[in-house]
Amino acid sequence: MGEVYSHLSEEERQVIQIEIGNGTGIRAIGAMIGRSPSTVSREIKRNTWFPSNESESYRPYRPRRLKTGPWTSRYYIAGPARRKAARRRAKARKPHRLSPDRLWAWVAEKLGCGWSPPPVSGRLRVLFPGDDAMRVCPETVYRWIYSSKCLCSMVLRPVERLVFSPKER
Repeated sequence: MGEVYSHLSEEERQVIQIEIGNGTGIRAIGAMIGRSPSTVSREIKRNTWFPSNESESYRPYRPRRLKTGPWTSRYYIAGPARRKAARRRAKARKPHRLSPDRLWAWVAEKLGCGWSPPPVSGRLRVLFPGDDAMRVCPETVYRWIYSSKCLCSMVLRPVERLVFSPKER
């Protein structure tokens, strides 16, 4: 059936924090917690904490002994890493369902007026700047047009020119 994947737990993040502080390699950390090295590497990359992220007054500096490299050192701390991961998970956008509601009624109306999907998508961003429910990309509109759920005769007739068919000679 396949493997079952799960998010990193608080304990696993604490092990990563401690072992990075000790200078342990990513492969060894992955073996300790029973995860792939790429999972550990991705976790460190996504949830690394910079001191300048928290304090506006912090000024990054480059130590004299370094000729190249980062201006500030990076830290992996389990608490902020968990909060960042939770924030990303909550912020993740769910895909639009192709169902008739306020968004699709507006899209169908504009398609019925002869608009093509890219201007429809762009106009939605202008007219509803703060409303994430009224956002759709042109590819989604095209998918909706070509799907069997788009049964509106007012939409299909003007959009027929968007469906490319070979011309008769």
